[in-house]
Amino acid sequence: EQQREKTLVKGTSPSLPLAQYAGTYREPTYGDLVITMEDGVLRARFGPVFVGRLEHLQFDAFRAVWDNPARETNYLNFTIDVTRRATEADLYLWVPAHFARVQ
Repeated sequence: EQQREKTLVKGTSPSLPLAQYAGTYREPTYGDLVITMEDGVLRARFGPVFVGRLEHLQFDAFRAVWDNPARETNYLNFTIDVTRRATEADLYLWVPAHFARVQ
């Protein structure tokens, strides 16, 4: 974790306004990753136990801080397409999972 923090590019902003990342992203095996905007904060929900806020790290990368502290934190990276839309999300849990936006 500390090594990863050292490689972050400081002072960057997300490519899009935060609300534009909100939507449903789907991975055929794992199901849906739902990103919402609540009180100005992005939140992620992946199944019943991975629920929490997203903290911006750099560019379009975020840290998922789960409500259940036993889940620790994980990384989430969005892909922005040429139309300036978040179309994919990669969630790094025990294995990386690639989700395509469906809504």
